[in-house]
Amino acid sequence: MHNINIRLLSALGILTTVLGNSFPGSSPEIENRTIEQIYAAAKLESGELTVSWGGDDDSQGDDVRTAWAQTFPDITLNLTVDLSKYHDSNIDRSWQLGREYVDLAVLQTLHDFSRWKSQGRLLPYKPAVWENMWPTVKDPQGAFLPIVFYNFGSIIYNPGLVSAATLPQSYADFLLPAWKGKLVLTYPNDDDAVAYLFSLIIGKYGWSWFETLALHQDVRWVRGTATPGAVLARNWTSSATFTAGSSAPSLAQTFLPNDQFMSWAQTGAIFSSTQRPESSKLFMSWISSDAFQKPLADAGVWSSRSDIPSGPNKTSIFESTLTEPIGFNKFMLDRGEVEWWKLQFETFLGPAQGDSPLHDQL
Repeated sequence: MHNINIRLLSALGILTTVLGNSFPGSSPEIENRTIEQIYAAAKLESGELTVSWGGDDDSQGDDVRTAWAQTFPDITLNLTVDLSKYHDSNIDRSWQLGREYVDLAVLQTLHDFSRWKSQGRLLPYKPAVWENMWPTVKDPQGAFLPIVFYNFGSIIYNPGLVSAATLPQSYADFLLPAWKGKLVLTYPNDDDAVAYLFSLIIGKYGWSWFETLALHQDVRWVRGTATPGAVLARNWTSSATFTAGSSAPSLAQTFLPNDQFMSWAQTGAIFSSTQRPESSKLFMSWISSDAFQKPLADAGVWSSRSDIPSGPNKTSIFESTLTEPIGFNKFMLDRGEVEWWKLQFETFLGPAQGDSPLHDQL
């Protein structure tokens, strides 16, 4: 029976790929209801809204859970934060077994969204702000959409240990003797986004850069991209990283003046198997709304919307000369290249060590 199911699923994937965007409601109208009206419809549904959110530790979802509970108290949100690749594995296995798993997902694993769309597994939705979302990072038919832009490659450092004046001006500077034993970095063989960042750096400085970094700089390698910041905030040996997406209040952040950093639009989608379509649409409308997006923009995060000034300098991420916002998308779609890079890194570093991000690594 298992083999028959796999063949049926494969056939479905092939069929929908040939027919294109063939699932029901393939190109919905843009939402014309207010959030209050969607909320009223969602309250008629039963059960809790279940969301998979890509990240390192479940506590990273606390702000979203709190804001949701305050805004929509009549709908219980069950939001779980874990590595996107683990969410994907659970989502795909549950689908093969015919079990409902989650209503929607917000993840870093961008290649999966187009695959899920081709398999007819996504429920298209266009929130009211659809026209203001960057077109190159959203599905034209609304199968998936950008939530917020994240990035890796900036320097996050402990100002109590290093001054801004002595910071590296390039990734090459991290090979200087002064930085030996001072870096904490995420295993590039454990995270596709970090692997992409390292591929950009090696593309400019060559494999000798990585070999020197890995073999001679006594780097502290950790799992997860939240872990380096946590180590820096607690540890009085490591003083800097360039594989963390955000910093703790006690840390500082700056971008290298002439080197590329990587960026991507964390992407969300509703699964067509949801039994709570209105609650799912409410969630997508809410996280794309001013109420959710503007506080992030005020904090220096790049918004998924072109009508909200955002980022460290309140300029569009598409105007930056130091990042390619859709480069990671292209990288993720070539799984052969991704795995090639990760195996190269593992050859030097060995398998990633640690139970899971932030656990037993501090």
